[in-house]
Amino acid sequence: MLAEKFFNLDINNDLFQLAIKPPSCGGGLEFKGLALLGDKFLDTSLITYFNEIRITDSGIITQKKQEFHNERTLVKIGQYLEIPSYLHPIDNNQNITDKDIKETVESLIEVSRKINGDDFTSKKIINLYEIATERNFLDVNWIGKLSEYYQGKTGEIMPDINPKRVGGEDHLPIYEAKYELMLDYWTYSVSSGLHNNKMDCKREIAWKMLNELHGISINPGQLNNITGLNNISIPKNIKKIIKTSLKETEIVFSRPNTESHSNSQIYLSEETGEKLSDWVMRKASKNPFGMLLLLSARLSDVSGASWSASLDEGELTLLNLSLGGKMFFEIGFGRSKSKSKKNVGLQMIMQADIFEWIEKNHPNETI
Repeated sequence: MLAEKFFNLDINNDLFQLAIKPPSCGGGLEFKGLALLGDKFLDTSLITYFNEIRITDSGIITQKKQEFHNERTLVKIGQYLEIPSYLHPIDNNQNITDKDIKETVESLIEVSRKINGDDFTSKKIINLYEIATERNFLDVNWIGKLSEYYQGKTGEIMPDINPKRVGGEDHLPIYEAKYELMLDYWTYSVSSGLHNNKMDCKREIAWKMLNELHGISINPGQLNNITGLNNISIPKNIKKIIKTSLKETEIVFSRPNTESHSNSQIYLSEETGEKLSDWVMRKASKNPFGMLLLLSARLSDVSGASWSASLDEGELTLLNLSLGGKMFFEIGFGRSKSKSKKNVGLQMIMQADIFEWIEKNHPNETI
């Protein structure tokens, strides 16, 4: 399945070429900017999808999102989309890295959003999530689930899974695993396929054993929310108790202490010759919230303000941004203030389409 066809990108070859050039292949800040926005849109699409299928617990949503949005899974998605065939390092002695493949997937997502729109791209992301579920690409902790199930049944620690090397070169060994568990006076046996690392063998063994123990073919997605796995049948008549997910307390946002900041100054680098658009991408990749703050100091048609609130669960940041008189608002959450600010900065960059706005309104400006 070629990525170009999957995301319908053959109608804009210029953007497509930007999306398949990580730094190792000659790309630069434009690629990093696309990957950054694609990363955020990927999270947003998954969260929306989980809510649509009535998964509302924030902890479960975070777990399921992380099972898909991680390097291991996105590399497998990239291989499914044949992304390595597009990547050509500028140094012939350099190999394509997992990070290159992951960021190219994210970059292609953002390019698809620009070409085809949010709805089309969100549907493609969900399509990829379903493919990852069916093909066991998701980074589910199958070993932990099997261990939990075994310990719940026996009260003992599960025996180790020990893959053995069966071939391959020293730089690319090949492993295989065979595994047995005895439960209820019955021995269950499974074997893995061939893998280039031991962990993939262990993951496959655990997944197959869970299928074997239940005597059915379990789709990986079915086990994501099961704890204990002692009984996967569901009673027909269940009374549900609806609870509020947050404490019924008032959330009060406050502005930064203006008195403590009254004498503070922002120092801006000047006459560097760097294009403003390049500066925006470079700064956004490291500190999106800080970039917006500095941008408002650089440009007269950009302004903003922020407020914060502390909860037991973490920090909230409310950000208001004005671009050429058009107002935007976003709220970010994180375990710390810095994480909250980073999240709200990324969301604002995506909602306001900062990069395109800069290219349109300040195309040739340098700092």
